[in-house]
Amino acid sequence: EDNRATPVPSKSGLISTVSKANGYFLIPRDQEGLASGEKINVIRL
Repeated sequence: EDNRATPVPSKSGLISTVSKANGYFLIPRDQEGLASGEKINVIRL
């Protein structure tokens, strides 16, 4: 495993998208997004 996150393109709130995920991460409310290469903590499913 290369420890890289790959976005699953979809509209927010679709349960079928979540079923394809093997982990998730949280972005703080006051943050617009993430910079390329930024390190994050992933919660594995």
